[in-house]
Amino acid sequence: MIKRFKSSENLDYLLIRQRRRKTLTITINADNSIVVKASKTLPQQRIDKFIKDKLQWIKKAIFFNSNEKTPYKPKDFIEGEKFLYLGKEYPFLIDQKAKNNVIFEDNALRLRVSKACKFPKKYIEKRLIDWYKLNSHRIFLERISFYEKMLNITISDLRVKTLKRTWGNCSKKGEISISWKLLMAPLEIIDYIIVHELCHLIHHNHSSSFWREVEKVMPEYKKHKRWLRVNENILKF
Repeated sequence: MIKRFKSSENLDYLLIRQRRRKTLTITINADNSIVVKASKTLPQQRIDKFIKDKLQWIKKAIFFNSNEKTPYKPKDFIEGEKFLYLGKEYPFLIDQKAKNNVIFEDNALRLRVSKACKFPKKYIEKRLIDWYKLNSHRIFLERISFYEKMLNITISDLRVKTLKRTWGNCSKKGEISISWKLLMAPLEIIDYIIVHELCHLIHHNHSSSFWREVEKVMPEYKKHKRWLRVNENILKF
C-alpha cells in the first residue's frame, strides 16, 4: 500500500506499507522527495513520531542534496557524449567495424558495429554496461589482491553487481560484491570501497574498531567517503 501524507512538521512524504517489513525507515531521494517504509500494522501515530524525531536529520539531508551534492544528469547515450572511466571523462564514439563490442582506444570509448546506423538508446546503454562490468571485474581484482596482502586476508569470491543503495558489501563467507558503477570513480575511491569491504572480513560491523582498521590502511578514508557522498550522482547512468 502506497499513500502520500503530510507530517505535523508540514513535510510531504510517500508512505509505503509492506506486509513483511519489520523496520521503520526513511529515505531522502536525490530530488529531496521523502519515502517512509513501514509494516502494514504499524500505527500512524508511531510513524508521525518517527518523522518528528528525525526532523533535524531530514532537514540536514535536504540541505546537503540542494547545496553540496552534485546534481544528477541522465545520459542520452549518443555519439560525442562523455563517460567517466577511472575518474576522467572520455568521449563515446561509434566506429564501423566488423565486431559488435565496446573498447577503450585512443582516449575514447568506442562502440564497434558491423554497419553504420542509428541504434536504440537501450542497446547502447547495455553495451556500455557490459563493458564497465567486464573491466571493473579485472581492475577490482587487481586492487583487491594488493590490499589482501596488506591486511593478510583472502576473499572467497568477487562479484560485480548493480547495487542500488550501496557501493559494496561483504558476506561472512568472504564473498565481496562491488558495484560496476564504481569504475567511473577515481582509483583512490575504488580503493576506499575495497578496503572498506575487506575490513569487514575482520570486523563484521561499523564499530570504532572497524574504522580504526580502515584508517590503518587508508588514513584519508574520510575524504574519500565524503567524495562519494557529494559525487555519487555522477556515477550513474
